[in-house]
Amino acid sequence: MSKRGRAQSRKDDLSLGDGSAHMSQTITRAEYFEGTLPPPEMLAQYESLQPGLIVWLMNRVESQQVHRMDLEQFAVKERYKQGSRGQLFAFLLGIATLLVAGYGFYLSQPLAGFGAVVVGIGSIASAYYVGQAREAREKKEKDEKLHTDQKAIQRKGRSS
Repeated sequence: MSKRGRAQSRKDDLSLGDGSAHMSQTITRAEYFEGTLPPPEMLAQYESLQPGLIVWLMNRVESQQVHRMDLEQFAVKERYKQGSRGQLFAFLLGIATLLVAGYGFYLSQPLAGFGAVVVGIGSIASAYYVGQAREAREKKEKDEKLHTDQKAIQRKGRSS
C-alpha cells in the first residue's frame, strides 16, 4: 500500500498602509510518500535528472523482493526441520525412559523405575511447554507490531 501527502510553506508579511497594524502568516509545504516506490510524478523527475534510474530502481526493488521471499522460505524450512528433530528426540527420550524404567522394575527397584518415568516425562513436557510459550510470545509480539503499524497508518490517513 502506498500513501502520499503534501503540504506547503509560505511566509507573508502584511501591513496596513498607515503602519498601525502588522500581520504575519506562515504556511508550510512538505511532500511525503510511503511504500516501495515513489509516486509516478516523482519517478519521472528522477528519470529526467538521471536517465536509466527507474530501470535500476525497479531492478533493486525486484531483487529485494526475491531476497525476502528466499529468506522466508528458508525460515519455514528450518522451523519444520527443528520441529521434526524435536519430535524425534522426544520419541528417543521416551523410549530410553521406558527402557530405564523397565530395567529398574526388573531389578526390583520400583522407586528407580518410577523416578526414570517422572524425569523422562517431565523433560518432554517441559521442552514442549517452553516451545509453546516461545511461539506464543513471538506471535504476541508480531500482533502488537502489526496493530501499532495499522494505527500509525490510520493516523496518517486522517491527517492527510
